Formats: sequence, structure tokens, C-alpha cells
Amino acid sequence: MSDVLDQIRSRRRAARWPGAAIALAATILVAACGGSATGATGTATTSNAPAASAASGVSAAPASVEPTQSPTPAPTVDKGPASATFSIVGTLGLTGQFKASSVSCNYPTPGGPEIVTFGQVGTNGPFVQVFVQRGSALVRADTGSGTTFKMRTFTGPGITTFDAATGAQIQTKLTENTSSDLSTTGIGVISSLTAKIDCGDQQPGTSTITVTGMTPQGPITGPLTSPKVTCNIVTSGTAAGTYVDIAALAQIGSTTVSVNITTGAHQVTFFETSGLGQAFFSDYKSSAATVSATGVHVSGDISQQSAASPPPSPAFAVHVEGDATCGTTVHS
Repeated sequence: MSDVLDQIRSRRRAARWPGAAIALAATILVAACGGSATGATGTATTSNAPAASAASGVSAAPASVEPTQSPTPAPTVDKGPASATFSIVGTLGLTGQFKASSVSCNYPTPGGPEIVTFGQVGTNGPFVQVFVQRGSALVRADTGSGTTFKMRTFTGPGITTFDAATGAQIQTKLTENTSSDLSTTGIGVISSLTAKIDCGDQQPGTSTITVTGMTPQGPITGPLTSPKVTCNIVTSGTAAGTYVDIAALAQIGSTTVSVNITTGAHQVTFFETSGLGQAFFSDYKSSAATVSATGVHVSGDISQQSAASPPPSPAFAVHVEGDATCGTTVHS
């Protein structure tokens, strides 16, 4: 899942997308309204009207009936966009408070939903990603890209509250678990993390997208599950346009894998990763996706992109088909 976020983070950093996602739907609180009864005064009164009797043939007038009133719903509560604030203690500039530029709640992973956040320490400091799940947090600090990419990773158990859909609070010591094949030159050590994450009005969105075909890890079939759909509307720069990101789960044989689909006016990319490995597919034909401000329709075959030379033969390809509606919209 972390590799998937590398793809998203790199593109967001290039496009200078803001992070706090503005949710499209708020929780509606309905207040039940009932009629109030007037209490008796306890004072007896005498009526001067003649009593009705069967002999007179006059019937008593029926009591008046108050019209039934429908309950009036309370005003919609707007929780606002998702947000996260962090305080870290470490070395080489990895100390201080900062706000996340990106918060993604209910992010689907094979191990259960997570909250994924991303921000930068200061103006030129390292980027920090925090992946929160029930009971633990994974923290990554990194700089550079491509051949200059450097990263350290840390974990901690101090999750005081956690709900993938609403937020989390963290207060934990961190232990480094950086892979030995990663370059760490120039990146300090983070020793502790305190954080508060609020998912605001963020919603998951919906998807009917299916992915079928052959990947290097085996055949992938069926609809995507647990989708998280986000619209990214970029209004300036060379990356201006609308992009729809779909994070979800899929099946390769009996193994559940994480997938990420990014669509734009002229692109569809598909990235899948799991313990089986990972693969990246892309198609830059404008006919593959029809993007709007609220979602996307995808229909096309996309081929695997490989850095191997010569490329694998036969080339792997998958067919992506269906619709997705955004639950959150991010503007920049």
C-alpha cells in the first residue's frame, strides 16, 4: 500500500495539489418533533349549554382534531474538510509541528481500512507520511525522487483512539524499521509522534468498476471492493484538469491486493501491489476515460509498463470497465 501512495504523492507534489479533501456529503441529524399537551388547571367549570340526551335526538359535537405535523429536520451539520496536525521529535530538522497537506480516511488495504496522511516539515524539509490503523502507526520521512530518493521508516503502537471513517489520536514513541536496501543519507530519525486527525465530512464515494485480465502475479477478476473515490480539480499549471483517483481492493486468485486507478482526460493508470509483488499499467488514449467534476466512466484495455529491457513477453494487460462517483473533491 505504501508503494501505491508513492505514485499518488509524486503526482500530487508535481501538481501542487492541496491535501485537505473537501467532502461532498454531511451527516444529517433529524430531531423528532412531538406535540405538547396543555396541563389541567385543576379548577372546575360549569357549562350553561343544555345537556344532550337521547330523548332530544341531538348528538354532542365531536371534539376538534389538531392537524398532524410532520417532524422538522434539524439543519445539516457541516463538519468541514478533513484535517490533521502533527508534532514530531527527532534529528536533522525532523522536530516541530506541522499540518498535513493531504488526509485520506477509510483508505482500503488488505489488512483493513487505514487513515493516510501526508505533509512537509517546514518549507524545504523532508516529506512525512503517516499510515494509521487500529493499534499502530507507520511513519515515513523521505526526500528527493528517482535516483535521489531517500527514506526512513518508523513504527509505534500509541494509538489512543481510532476510527478509519472519523479520525484518530496518536501519542507514541517510534522505533525505526527502515529496509536495508533504502538510502537514508541526510534524513534524521523521528523518535516520537503526537497527532490529531479529523476526517471531517470526507466520504468514500462509490464504484462499479471491474478489472479483468492477466497481471504478472496471476489473473485478476471481478469488481473492485471497498472503494475510496476522490476528485482532484487542478486549475493552474501544466497539470491543470480534473483527475479521479480510485483506491480499492481486488482479488488475484485467493489473495486480496490493493489497487489504485488514476484517470484524467487522456490517461488511465492502474497500479496493483501486494505480498505477491506489484505491477503498473497505463493507457494515454483519451477514449479510455470520460471524466467529469463528480466522477468518471472508464472503458478500456491498458498494458503493463515495465522498466525491464527487453520488456516481458507476452505483455500483460487488463481491461478496466465501469463508473465511479467521487465522495470527496479536492481543489487547487
